[in-house]
Amino acid sequence: MKKYHMDLSQALEHVRSKRPQAAPNPGFMLQLQNFEKTLKAMDNIDEAYKDKILALTRALYATRSVKDDNIPCKIEEGLFLGSLGAASNRNALKSLNVTHILTVGNLLGLGYLSHANEFIYKVIEVSDTEETDIAQHFDACFKFIDEAKRMGGGVLVHCFMGKSRR
Repeated sequence: MKKYHMDLSQALEHVRSKRPQAAPNPGFMLQLQNFEKTLKAMDNIDEAYKDKILALTRALYATRSVKDDNIPCKIEEGLFLGSLGAASNRNALKSLNVTHILTVGNLLGLGYLSHANEFIYKVIEVSDTEETDIAQHFDACFKFIDEAKRMGGGVLVHCFMGKSRR
């Protein structure tokens, strides 16, 4: 938005033209609603088990993401958008000259960091909710992206599923 002087709707349309899955679609909203029900049911569960259940739930989504949604989508030269699956796809990242990975989210199960010596990472720890103000992190993200491009590489920007960032 900042680079091309686009408003939100124009930027979202541009991203959607490159990655049609971007934005909370009805299926994703249903997943979120089901997850919310799970969280409410967990109010009656011992704290020690809550963390384990949440970790297992996220691991299931991560496994699906790595398997079914693992291709980075090109937004512009040197800039790609994707999910945790795309961030885990070393071969695709290398073939696209991605040298930097910008992770936006929390509790992502950062197992893909096993390639830590092959990519430069920046992790922005934020909750994946509508109320979260991610704008405060934009300048740091822009700097990271610009640095990757200055070095002749590309950057993958991703959150957990590559869909719900607005």
